[in-house]
Amino acid sequence: IWNIVFSQYNNDGSNNYTELPQQNIDTGAGLERMASVFQDTPTNFETDLFVPIIKEIEKISGTAYVYDYIPGKLSDEQESVQRAMKAIADFARTATFAISDGVIPSNNGRGYVIRRLLRRAISFGIKLGIEGEFIYKLSSIISDMMSDVYPLVKSNLPIIEDKIRAEEVQFGKTLAKSSELLKQIISETSGKELAPDQAFSLYETHGLPFEFIVEMSEEAGLSVSKEEFDKRMEDFQNQSRANQKESEAM
Repeated sequence: IWNIVFSQYNNDGSNNYTELPQQNIDTGAGLERMASVFQDTPTNFETDLFVPIIKEIEKISGTAYVYDYIPGKLSDEQESVQRAMKAIADFARTATFAISDGVIPSNNGRGYVIRRLLRRAISFGIKLGIEGEFIYKLSSIISDMMSDVYPLVKSNLPIIEDKIRAEEVQFGKTLAKSSELLKQIISETSGKELAPDQAFSLYETHGLPFEFIVEMSEEAGLSVSKEEFDKRMEDFQNQSRANQKESEAM
């Protein structure tokens, strides 16, 4: 249930190793993994650390989650439901704690990570047929579960709910606008494939999730190259890292 890591040396970046002043053995087990073992669940998500959140998602979506299952033995449709609910629960919990600690959704740094997680959760919610803002409602469930250990989450709940709901409203508007733009691009495409540059622009500039781009394109009889999309994503990330280094140097 864990891999043991012996923290003994420091690598200076040039493969020169020196002994650490404080050495330790890290099992990497984590609370969720230990809970899964002791509660005898298929994965972390069927433990009491996630079940209350998933039950609320079930109620909001009107879709059932299978709690007692053998991993890899569900139907494709149910696997899709399980994946969506797990992601929403995980991302909602991450955003709740991060915002409580002062990480506000934004377009850079840590805030950008939280923004992307929330947008992925919203996208999964749409796949479950959920309309309107819903992730902010999960924060109160998370707060009730963890308030004894993390009272700050409870005291910051109004701020957390406000920030998450604002993000949901903003992304809802972005989705509506970018979806219309994609429809226009599709109507003007004469070939059988959506241009990779257009697909990536819709994702990066207009905030449309890649899965949405693929689904809407395929409904219109167009294919989207995942390989070409990934190449552009890699180029974009490399350029972002280069810009970050230049900014830090300045």
